[in-house]
Amino acid sequence: MYEKELKPDKKFLNFSSALVLVKGGLMIRRDGWHGKELFVALQTPDGESKMTLAYLCIEYANGNRCPWIASHVDILSEDWYAV
Repeated sequence: MYEKELKPDKKFLNFSSALVLVKGGLMIRRDGWHGKELFVALQTPDGESKMTLAYLCIEYANGNRCPWIASHVDILSEDWYAV
């Protein structure tokens, strides 16, 4: 779970660079998203999970998560940053 006090590092990245950060354990988001507390993270299954492979998920301000697939616009955007 993220901490709301975290200040975003506004060094903008393309999706490829941002994906490297996610694989390293950070959360990312787009500056162009209207939802202010939406984050993309890597979800790694554990022994309790029904999923068997890692996947990207989007996390909402209330802590809820669901699987996420990047749109064409998300993939081509260069306004990603780490939080």
